[in-house]
Amino acid sequence: MNKIDIAFEVECLMQPISHLVPSKLITPGIKYAKKFRRVAESINEVGIVEPLVVYPVQGKKSQYLVLDGNLRLEALKDLGWSEAPCLISKDDEAFTYNKHLNRLNSVQEHHMILRAIKNGVSEARIARALGIKVASIRRKSRLLEGICPEVVAIFKNAQFSSETSAILRRLKPVRQIEVAELMRAMNNFTVSYAKALFLATQSNQLVDPDEKKPVRGITTDEHEHMEQEMESLRRDIKAVEENYGAHMLLLVVANGFVGRILGNSRISKYVGRNHPDIFNSLTSLQESIDGDMGVAAE
Repeated sequence: MNKIDIAFEVECLMQPISHLVPSKLITPGIKYAKKFRRVAESINEVGIVEPLVVYPVQGKKSQYLVLDGNLRLEALKDLGWSEAPCLISKDDEAFTYNKHLNRLNSVQEHHMILRAIKNGVSEARIARALGIKVASIRRKSRLLEGICPEVVAIFKNAQFSSETSAILRRLKPVRQIEVAELMRAMNNFTVSYAKALFLATQSNQLVDPDEKKPVRGITTDEHEHMEQEMESLRRDIKAVEENYGAHMLLLVVANGFVGRILGNSRISKYVGRNHPDIFNSLTSLQESIDGDMGVAAE
């Protein structure tokens, strides 16, 4: 078995900032961006969490090109740091470090904040470290309050706001699950979509039925029609989910059968000559199915 080499030196080294060469131009306007301010505030509060990734500059002794961490480098300069922790890369490509990232989802961020608070870190310090307001930290720490476990499982890989959670907790658990499933099916976890689903919810599915208020511009009859349409949509989606696997299996088998028929030159020529409409329809259908399945047509 061939040995796999590590892409960078294992030891993290402190390098003088004067020896680090940015690979990207940091314009003055970037320093006013929210992302840069958050990076600077985080470094100022808790230091460097993720080292810079650098590569030795050919022909220049002790000079390193910054592959990943240009914003952090600029923030360190503004904060007066003289050195920066660096990982020395063995290759000068930056794709691996800049593209292959796994962002924290909302549930992970919620648990991270709760764990930090439990360990004695104040909300104010967490807010400074993340570059956001204390009120935002409090909302994120209460993100899953009143949300049933089934919804948490559905949202485990999603990005959603505390406002979406606030809408969901106004629904009874069964309706919470239905709404969460609809949001996942549409891959839409926005506040506006959550509000639309809330408005289409029947009063007996709300935690406080009297809380619901009529929407300006929508009559009572229109509102009831929205509720009926949403319930019909939920049933349709449920029916599709229940039969999706069996239908996909039939589609794959049928597509393979059509492919074998069209792959027979004699049959293909005969159908193409005598039934061109059927031949074109079968060919287009197979290409469409192969494209949806990610199979390149031969």
